[in-house]
Amino acid sequence: MNSKLSVGIDKIWLNTYDFKIENASIFDSKSDKRAGQTDLDLPLLAKIGGQDVRASKLTFNTFKRKHEVPYYVCVSQPHFLDKPMMNIQFNPSKALHPYNLVTDPKEVSMVCDQIQDSLSDFGIKLNLENALQTRLDFAKQDFMNRPLSNYNYGFDFIGGKRMKKIGYEDGYTFHNKSHEACFYDKGKKKKNDSLIGMMRVEQRLKDSDTINKFTGIKTLGNLLKSENEQWNECYKNYLNNTIFHQFKNKSILDIKSEVERFQKIRSDGRNAVLKYLVAVTLTHQISKMGSLEFLFTVMKEAGCSRANISETRKEIIKIMEYAKPAKQVSVMTLINELQKKFAA
Repeated sequence: MNSKLSVGIDKIWLNTYDFKIENASIFDSKSDKRAGQTDLDLPLLAKIGGQDVRASKLTFNTFKRKHEVPYYVCVSQPHFLDKPMMNIQFNPSKALHPYNLVTDPKEVSMVCDQIQDSLSDFGIKLNLENALQTRLDFAKQDFMNRPLSNYNYGFDFIGGKRMKKIGYEDGYTFHNKSHEACFYDKGKKKKNDSLIGMMRVEQRLKDSDTINKFTGIKTLGNLLKSENEQWNECYKNYLNNTIFHQFKNKSILDIKSEVERFQKIRSDGRNAVLKYLVAVTLTHQISKMGSLEFLFTVMKEAGCSRANISETRKEIIKIMEYAKPAKQVSVMTLINELQKKFAA
């Protein structure tokens, strides 16, 4: 595992008003008209050869074109705009590899050049570098020393700064309207067994003002002129200031040792869940009663047969083999591991 991980770029969205469409046939057109409206009531999104192209939205993507870098284009004119806007979306990392992150600005620039050329070939003219950055996702990823689900339980005790949070089976997300921090199992997301246990942590900046606030970047050109070290500082500061700044130092069960305990109990026969719950709490319950004999006295006085008491005694003694004290891990330990790997 790397002592210091490099930040990569996972997602880029761009907006521009300075574009020209020379070929409308490549676009899928969507026309949302209310009752009584005609095509003339729709926004004028392009003018090609003197002919008006009116629609609610024009979309085009290269995801299924084998020899093209993957990207998505959408042209629309929301009611609050006075002219059409083009949105371009792409993932420079995925353009080069199924799951590795692109960390070199020169490689990002190479992908952008390919998209610029592809757009031109399809009759879409614009200067990509002048486009406004409206979504930017930085990310790091690496294999962890313990099951990723253990960190999920630790996240329950973290409060992101002015953020809501949601846990799910394979990860945890802290979010608000303008930015997110997402921790998840990349192997499960990609359904790739060789990557199980690889955690990806994404910083998702979701509008131009937020991108500028956290990175100082306004346009794609600004991004391409920046360095990986600048990306890393932005990413590190974001995690430290919004996620790792405050948490409750509780102790939680170590999931790996509990899985091993449950597997042993399950191999002995039926009612594994009930036996597991008894094993986890047995020592505590016995200490409250004073001794195990208290239970058998209660059973006897309540009218249980000698045979029933004897069988219960054998069953509990068997369960006591699994009743070793539960291994625990502190939330501070979990957060320190994450912080050291992703935000140091």
